[in-house]
Amino acid sequence: MDKDRDKLTNHDQQARSEITLIMKSGWSDIDIVDIEDHTEQGYFGGVYCIKSTERSYALKKHPRSFKGKFDFHNQVSNFISNTGDVRYFPSTIPTESRELAVDEPETDSFWVLNEWVEGRDMRYRSRQENVDHHLPLIFRKVAQMHSQLASFPIGDDSVVDRSLSEHWVPEMLERFDLVSKGDSTRRIIDLTGIDSASLTRFMSMSDRFIEDMLQHDKPKYWDHNLTRTVIHGDLNLSHVFEASGDYVLVDIDRMKYGMRLDDLGNLISEAFLSCGQNTVLESLRTAEQVLPLTDVEKEDLTQYVKYGKIRQNFWLLNEILTRNDPMTSFPLQLEQEVANTVLLVENLEINDRT
Repeated sequence: MDKDRDKLTNHDQQARSEITLIMKSGWSDIDIVDIEDHTEQGYFGGVYCIKSTERSYALKKHPRSFKGKFDFHNQVSNFISNTGDVRYFPSTIPTESRELAVDEPETDSFWVLNEWVEGRDMRYRSRQENVDHHLPLIFRKVAQMHSQLASFPIGDDSVVDRSLSEHWVPEMLERFDLVSKGDSTRRIIDLTGIDSASLTRFMSMSDRFIEDMLQHDKPKYWDHNLTRTVIHGDLNLSHVFEASGDYVLVDIDRMKYGMRLDDLGNLISEAFLSCGQNTVLESLRTAEQVLPLTDVEKEDLTQYVKYGKIRQNFWLLNEILTRNDPMTSFPLQLEQEVANTVLLVENLEINDRT
């Protein structure tokens, strides 16, 4: 991860003391040399980088409500370890008593320690250098993960994504209706400074796309026909790190059993916006050497990718309205996301494929 982070200052001694106590309560054998604060990065807070004399670790605090997802992730990690030797995610460091977390009852939360992945994420690199040659390899790695996890046993305690027709699409429609109201549109423009013409164009385009999707009853069709497996659930280039010539997927808080195209769709939209249509096609061909798409996935891939990008925008718009905050410190910025989505929806056509 990026080494150019702010270290804890003298004003942050209370935070340093708290982190030191947490480490001593679970991982006292680790000799702490320094602590870097990454908690203000990302949507809901990041991690502390714990530097020791030998290596670095990522310490992150989770709410108690996340415990089921954490347990599911550990089940998936154990399954991967028992069925192959490919590394997909940062490893979790057990405590000295062999527990996987340290509870903090007073805040109804728990702490988890993972290995620290050095380097820079691929979204950062895409702004600095040509990443065309990385993307097909990343697609291959994700296809390997989906293939290996296709036989993961889903149980009552598994994290299962809810249906498109009963949850995701109705939620998107509700957010569309909210943003369409005049007072909401004015609030968004006032909060973010986005050009009103750009927002109007996006809303008009989304209206046409959603109407077409519902007219052909795509949500129910996808629910019944698209392939499901264990997925990362929040996969984008900022969550992919190159480490020693390999690729590691980080921020796995939203891992679940869901649509395989959710992971691929996010990567496709970023590949298209970063490098263009040819890179998308090459990356898909590379992925299909590992795990071919079904006929339904091939047929509806373009529309599903567009749906995913539009849904992400309405999530962002809803967050801005709910928080009454322009969210300028967040990785996703409304004006750029709206422009990217219009570009994607108007130009992406996944065809001429082998």
